[in-house]
Amino acid sequence: MLGETALGGNRIRGYALERPATTPQTDQSAAAMATNPPRMRSLTDRPDSRETALPRRLVTIPTVAMALALLIPALIVMIPIAAVFDVVGRRRLGTVRLLMFGACYLLWEAIAVAAAFLLWIATGFGLFTDRPWSRRAHRRLQACWVDSLLGLARPLLGLRIEIEGADALRDGPLVMLCRHASMVDTLLPAHLLFHRGFGGRYVLKRELLWDPALDIIGHRIPNHFLDRSSADTEAELRALEQLARDATDGEAVVIFPEGTRWTADKCRRARAFLESSDPSLAARTPALTHTMPPRPRGTIAVFAGSPAADVVTMAHTGLEELTGPVEALRLLPFRHPVRISLWRTPRSEIPVDHDGRVEWLTDEWARVDAWIDARSDAPRRVGGPF
Repeated sequence: MLGETALGGNRIRGYALERPATTPQTDQSAAAMATNPPRMRSLTDRPDSRETALPRRLVTIPTVAMALALLIPALIVMIPIAAVFDVVGRRRLGTVRLLMFGACYLLWEAIAVAAAFLLWIATGFGLFTDRPWSRRAHRRLQACWVDSLLGLARPLLGLRIEIEGADALRDGPLVMLCRHASMVDTLLPAHLLFHRGFGGRYVLKRELLWDPALDIIGHRIPNHFLDRSSADTEAELRALEQLARDATDGEAVVIFPEGTRWTADKCRRARAFLESSDPSLAARTPALTHTMPPRPRGTIAVFAGSPAADVVTMAHTGLEELTGPVEALRLLPFRHPVRISLWRTPRSEIPVDHDGRVEWLTDEWARVDAWIDARSDAPRRVGGPF
């Protein structure tokens, strides 16, 4: 239900150091506005959201149901064939494992949609979904979905998780900056936050609305579905700021500053863009071997919206090569545990000016990259450092 986030993409650029067109708020001005915030419309408030949601769901929900109905009986034939294929290819039953996990994923997708429908009825046919008790119920449903998938991943995929620094998740509100390396690592912050008593507010890419469970549940709790192709960058930034401004003591705003998963080609293009847009920042950016350079504008907007929130950074390693089904066939079951490290930065240690925050975030991501590099089993990236 959770996935890749960004403030960047086709038109929204985030690497440059230049100031935004509007004067950025300092923590002090943001704090003053918090008592009487302006009305800002998130993506879920846009007029086209309700108009497009029903047609989209009339496609996605039946598609999941049909895929599940076809796949479950087909497994009787597919699993023996996949087992032979794995034995011949010496794949340690990677195909069998992936088929079974895919079936479980579809099953839980259907369960989540059905449970969301029951919650819609319980909330007065959607009239009271913004009430605290409704948000708690939907977050519990989200947590059950995530925990179930991770629980199935242990025996089916060989997933093991080792965590250090979990005590950093305390005394909110928080801003959580997470590394993004694979198609599954965005489940990790949801798992950690719920079990530490936090609700998450996520910055998600708009393409994930084609996941019906994420579409339905994600609109009933505070999240922001970012339109990476939007021509109105400032509106997107204001929406991120508003998302953070409304966060309570029991919530964390989760953003993935890299904006996309690492590939050698993406890394080269990011470097070329940075060198052309801001050579001085490119010169100061450390060589990154395992991560993309962070895109600062989305993170800075979140900082402006929540001026008192400490920042928790989440680094992890062990999922780098799990970028798609083909790679999964080669890698499964996992040989090494997924290692997670969390550390907390008091807000008083983060600069209040735009340029200072860009430099802080750049240094913080160099620390993430160094942490990954220090893990002896972290794979070396092909294509050289950023």
